Formats: sequence, structure tokens, C-alpha cells
Amino acid sequence: MRIAYLVSGMVTMEKAKLEGVSHGRRYLLDLMEQRKLKSYADDTGLSFNYLYKIAAGIHKPPCAWIYLLRKDIYPGLWFTEEGNEEPERLYRIQESDGPEWPLARCVNLRKLQAIADGDNLHRWSKQQGLSYDSTYQLLKLRFPPGFKKITLLKKWFDPAGWFFTVEK
Repeated sequence: MRIAYLVSGMVTMEKAKLEGVSHGRRYLLDLMEQRKLKSYADDTGLSFNYLYKIAAGIHKPPCAWIYLLRKDIYPGLWFTEEGNEEPERLYRIQESDGPEWPLARCVNLRKLQAIADGDNLHRWSKQQGLSYDSTYQLLKLRFPPGFKKITLLKKWFDPAGWFFTVEK
């Protein structure tokens, strides 16, 4: 039984392919079932084709998009699969935050900077089994964290903390 409609040339999804769906992806799948995904894409200004591929599980959502969608889909929901408890909403949207991802002011980066005093970042990275270089580059904002990196750091930092500048 198909739960999604066919858009010319796009992938259709079968129930068998919907294992391991995150709560965030479920939100998009529900919009697809209601046939409202196109209007949602138009309202948010995001590409419908790419949003469809995220809902289909072909692509992971870019973190910049997770930031843009945080009013509708709490960022922690993208990193929690269905069947697991939804994450607690620890952060709130600050009105002064614009459409650009304010990574330099995010909650988790401040926590990482607190760990990084002196030589602590090197020791902490080694103890946690993380690459010091990639952790240092994240700390210095040379590269923003991607979906995979945020998932890896999930043990130590709440994934939603990368997308908010203020705690509740």
C-alpha cells in the first residue's frame, strides 16, 4: 500500500521503506499524505523537490534547512526516530534571530567553548573518541556541523542546541 502520491519521475514510497523514520521526517510525510507538501514548500521558500526527497528518506535535511524549519519542526525531532520518546523542548526562538543560522551564538557552541579551556579540548576529544581536528574546526567555526556530526555529538550535546541561541 502506497502512502505517498507519485509526482512525475519521483520516487514513490512503500510502507516497507519507512522504517527508522525520524519525528521531523514524519511531519513532512504527514504533509505529503494530506497533499500539502507543495504549499508548505512554497510558504517556506524551500525547494519542493528537495523537500520531497528529504521526506522520502533519499537525503538528510541540511542543517541550514533544519534551522529555517525550526518554527514548525523542533530541531531535536530530526535526530530522534519514531518509537523513541520525543525530545524535551529546552530552547526557545529568539525574535532577533534572522533567517541566517547564527552558529557563532548557538547554545552548544558556548558549551563546547567551556570545555575547550586550555588543553581540555584535546583531552576531552580523546576521552570521547572524537577527532580533535574536526572538533577544533567546529569550535573555530571553520566548518558548520553537518547532520552526521550533530548525530555523532548527540551523546554530549542536545541536537537542538545547535539551532537556538537562548535556553528557556
